[in-house]
Amino acid sequence: QTTDNLLLFTSYDTAHHIYASKGSTATTAEIIYPNGQPVNLQSIDINGNTLVSFFIANSNTASLWHTNGTKAGTQKIADLGINDAVEYNGKVYFSGIDNNTKNDLWATDGTSAGTVMIKDLNIPPTTAYMYNMHVHNGKLFYTITGAGIGAELWVSDGTTTGTQKIAINTQSGNPPKFINSLTSYNNNLFFVLEDDTYGAELWISDGTTVGTQ
Repeated sequence: QTTDNLLLFTSYDTAHHIYASKGSTATTAEIIYPNGQPVNLQSIDINGNTLVSFFIANSNTASLWHTNGTKAGTQKIADLGINDAVEYNGKVYFSGIDNNTKNDLWATDGTSAGTVMIKDLNIPPTTAYMYNMHVHNGKLFYTITGAGIGAELWVSDGTTTGTQKIAINTQSGNPPKFINSLTSYNNNLFFVLEDDTYGAELWISDGTTVGTQ
């Protein structure tokens, strides 16, 4: 995993380790002893430092850490794993998976106290996924796709009450099957929506049901 600040990688001798490097021997160090095999290593920069998340193989254990690239400057901040993440309003908003295997919208400023759930979506990550996080015109957009859900488009202003699903009225009347490729262009949000009747189509949204077509 590579961020603007760090290269992160795993190593194994008689145990598993997570290392950070800034590109030289002097700036390469073990930062986390994960007590198991780390998988799905994720990282994102925040305020000049780096968030690191991973899961332990063959268990539900997830960990979210904050690091400056040194062992002394690395600390665990939550029992959470990151599925997808984006920087928004000075924080990192992310699809967080906890040790109860729930997938919800979280935000963090890089501290334990500043890591909070924004919206309890109660999505089991084994059957549904929250991803495509994208900032557009001061709002956070993301999608949820899964069995029994189809595909949903959500918008958030970073608060619980301001996080809402955008109702999508397809031509066929069927729920969307997939929503992908969220892209900002000329002050508009475009995305690709696919349903079982019309296949893949290009849609546009201003963050409201009326303005999503």
